[in-house]
Amino acid sequence: MKKKDIFLVGCLITVFSVLCLSAQEGEQVEQVEEEIRGIYKGIIKEKKPHIELDFDPYKAIIPYVGKEEYIYDNQLLSNSELKSSPLPVLASDQIVKPWLKTIVRGYIVLFNPLYGYDVKKWKISITDEKGSEFKTFGGEGAPTRTIYWDGRSNEGEMMNPGIVYMYSAEAYDKLGNISRVVGREITVKGILYKKAGEWVILLNGNKIFNESSDRIIEDGTSLLEEAADIVRENFKTRLAIEVYSKNEALSSRRSRVLGKWFIERLVVPRYSVINVAGYEDAVYKSSYIKIVF
Repeated sequence: MKKKDIFLVGCLITVFSVLCLSAQEGEQVEQVEEEIRGIYKGIIKEKKPHIELDFDPYKAIIPYVGKEEYIYDNQLLSNSELKSSPLPVLASDQIVKPWLKTIVRGYIVLFNPLYGYDVKKWKISITDEKGSEFKTFGGEGAPTRTIYWDGRSNEGEMMNPGIVYMYSAEAYDKLGNISRVVGREITVKGILYKKAGEWVILLNGNKIFNESSDRIIEDGTSLLEEAADIVRENFKTRLAIEVYSKNEALSSRRSRVLGKWFIERLVVPRYSVINVAGYEDAVYKSSYIKIVF
């Protein structure tokens, strides 16, 4: 065969191969996936394997459930703190507003009591600076996941923003074991609430005045301006400013300063009544301001 003929045969084989590959690729592109729907009417004869346990999984816990006890490894229990404190630490330091840098218009504190074991009874106590019980939450069984405190006492009185409060929590399991937790301090700069149809703002006097002085500090101005905005939005006919401190003379001077400060910043109608007064806080010797409108 001549070289020319061999070359032509090679070209024909190459062209034929290319056409075959193109046809195959075309066929692959044209392929589509079909879904068949319907109800299978046959009978599945294949049986699932039956597995038998060589132990009773309930045997280990029945004695403890009957005695109302918890399941511990005895050796682990004897070598751990669980023996003296079977209840984990109460997670209760979550605050609604991070230490309340402005006037609060809702709940003061949000508690999240979390226990890892069953609880028979529990109690959260909020105490004042003298250690007297101010507010309590408690009950039988496990506590709710969230407990809100609005700042009021067991008798419904609002907290004093001029002092520091503390909270503690305790819980008992079914065996009588107790877990106690002492929490953080609770302080506020200001509180807004309603009482007998009137709005009331309580302010921490230590955040407004210098100690033993009637001079308003720089940070106190922003707190008073926020209070003035609230008064302006809700004012009707009367504005009363009561100032409390460790002695009546200091409170009276501070009340006059605040009365002048509010009059200069608020456009008060002519028929309005503004009262200012100073009193001694005989109980705590604390410094706070009460604005009623």
